[in-house]
Amino acid sequence: MTSRVRTAGVIPPVFAAALFVCAVGLAGGLLTQPSEWSAALQRPAWQPPPWVFGTVWAFVGLSVTFALAAAWEALSRSRDCKAFLTLMAVNAFFNIAWNALFFSLRRPDLALIDIAALWISIAAIIAFLAVRATPKAALLMTPYLGWITIAAALNFEIVRLNAPF
Repeated sequence: MTSRVRTAGVIPPVFAAALFVCAVGLAGGLLTQPSEWSAALQRPAWQPPPWVFGTVWAFVGLSVTFALAAAWEALSRSRDCKAFLTLMAVNAFFNIAWNALFFSLRRPDLALIDIAALWISIAAIIAFLAVRATPKAALLMTPYLGWITIAAALNFEIVRLNAPF
C-alpha cells in the first residue's frame, strides 16, 4: 500500500510550497538582524552589493517553490514523498540555523560548518528529485545550490578575514 499526501481540494501544491518557502525565509529573516558587529566584519572585495542578496533570494525562493510544487505533484502518490519531505525539513533546518549561527550567535566559523551541511542537503535533494521525481524539479533547485555555493565562499572569506571567533 502506498502512502498519499493529499493537497487537492485543500491547498494546491504551489501554494503549499510557497507557504513552506516563505516560512523558512521568514524564520531566517527574523534571525538576520543588522548590527554593528556584522557591519564591522571585514569582507572580501568581491562580495555582491546588499541589494543583490534580496534579489537573488527572491529568485531562488520562486525557483524552489516551483521545484517543490513539481516534486509534490510527481511524488504525492509514492512512498518517496515522505523521504522527500524529510530532506526538505532537514534543508530548512540548516537554512534557518545558518542565520542563527552567523547573525544571532555571531559565529561565522560555526555557520561555515552549517553551510557545508546545507549545501550537501541541497545536492541530495537535487539528486533525489532527478532520480525519483522529475528532472524539471531538480533543475529548478540548481539556482539554490549555486547561490549557496557563492554564500559558502563568502562565509569562508569572512571567517578567514575575521578569525578567531
